[in-house]
Amino acid sequence: MPRTETSNPFRFSAPLERADDLVGRDAELAALERLARAGTYTLLEAPRRYGKTSLLKAAALRWREPGNALAVWVDYSAVLTIDEAARRLEDAYVDPRAHGGLSDLLRELVASVRLRLGPLELAPQRGGTPPELDPAASMHRLLEIPVEVAHRTGHRALVTFDEFQDVLSVPGLDGLMRSHIQHHAEHVTYVFAGSEPTMLTALFADRARPLYGQAKPMALPPIAPDLLADSIARRFEQTGRSAGAGGQAVASMGAGHPQRTMLLAWQLWELTAPGEVATLELAHEALAQVIADRRPELDATWRALSTVEQRVAVAVAHGLAPSGSRAQRATGIRNRSAAGQAANSLVAAGQMRRDSDGHVALVDPLFASYLRNRHPLPVGSWP
Repeated sequence: MPRTETSNPFRFSAPLERADDLVGRDAELAALERLARAGTYTLLEAPRRYGKTSLLKAAALRWREPGNALAVWVDYSAVLTIDEAARRLEDAYVDPRAHGGLSDLLRELVASVRLRLGPLELAPQRGGTPPELDPAASMHRLLEIPVEVAHRTGHRALVTFDEFQDVLSVPGLDGLMRSHIQHHAEHVTYVFAGSEPTMLTALFADRARPLYGQAKPMALPPIAPDLLADSIARRFEQTGRSAGAGGQAVASMGAGHPQRTMLLAWQLWELTAPGEVATLELAHEALAQVIADRRPELDATWRALSTVEQRVAVAVAHGLAPSGSRAQRATGIRNRSAAGQAANSLVAAGQMRRDSDGHVALVDPLFASYLRNRHPLPVGSWP
């Protein structure tokens, strides 16, 4: 008997908490684990809201399964200072939800950081207040904790730095971190993850940067819509509804984008009465409602683009090659070279992705649908 629940089973506003909830990422999860156990550092790149953090947290959960293996996930999004970077790393170590039986050991090692620092690493304060820890000295010490845990437990440690491209905002931080991680390969595996391709390239593919060549690149592709449709159907059934043609439709509308597909499925579930079947009409109603709800976000994305980027985005949303003659007629693009540069800029910013054949597509299927509705192609411009 299928269980009937009254709460919506689709989650789209935060990373998944359980590895079992991942859909269509078995190959990527296995690849991450294989590389990590071999001691190979990985550079994981994916657009925002593409399930990157959910995948990384699932990998950490698997890594901890022996019971005393350390897996640390650190969020470096919008980090501004070395002090902030050190505090985020410290918080990741002492999070009791993440480390179970290792929590006491980690708290002990974190507490020892200040005690082990000498007077030159403690900054005196005015008014006789206790000295403060020098942020760089603290970061140096904290970066050595995974090695110490690996020594004590006999298990390789896994450390993931999410949104790692933002360390570029902190002068000297990537060099400080490299001074440690380059010596840790025997005991610790690092995963560097991010959503800004240009900035990640600056960190790992620029010979002038300290982290040049330190990690194997890995990109997250879209998820097969059929896999997402199967997951949608199961969740509808578990909650006393049938996904029907509507479930297939929203999986197709989501174009393999995990968060956007779950958002559309959430809305479709809300529109489908208990015991009823989700129809194609309801799927289109769900899409219209989601776009209406996200209109301020989509408008802001549009306004942030240059004029030529806007024209290229409209062309690509309609399935046109941005430098082709049909795109020129449909959107007013006049300069093929400028269109190519705009497409490269959108790819670099994570707004578009380019496949192995060189074809480009918008990453966000909602933005693509928004553009098709707002800028329909004139007659004679269809591909």
